[in-house]
Amino acid sequence: MILYEDGFLKLDYDATTDILYVPCPNIQEHDLLLVHKALSIVVEVMVSYDIKKFLFDSSKSLVDVSAEDYLKILGQLALGLTNSRLQKLARLVSADAMRENRIERFLLDTKVQLPLPYTIQNFSSRAVAVDWLLSK
Repeated sequence: MILYEDGFLKLDYDATTDILYVPCPNIQEHDLLLVHKALSIVVEVMVSYDIKKFLFDSSKSLVDVSAEDYLKILGQLALGLTNSRLQKLARLVSADAMRENRIERFLLDTKVQLPLPYTIQNFSSRAVAVDWLLSK
């Protein structure tokens, strides 16, 4: 069931599995305000629907922003989700090794500075990610 769609962001929720699927949109410098609004919407939906499993698909998206802006985006999402009852976040990785390294460093730094109340796991396969989300 589509909970939200506006041409930039699409939130697809499966109530039978309690999984929110969000394909990451392409992100460019001129989209930053839109991105911050989209992240707020994601968090609002997670809280409103009390969603505990989140599948974030970065596999096909292109990100063309500065490292500093990208870290702000990651931080906004990670911290915003702490206000929800999220338990598991499965992320489908991109083919961009530099981007994946930034995310890995961000996650390691976050674990040290502010442990997140949910588990994050990266996957290259959607099926494997869903299996992990559905596991106990």
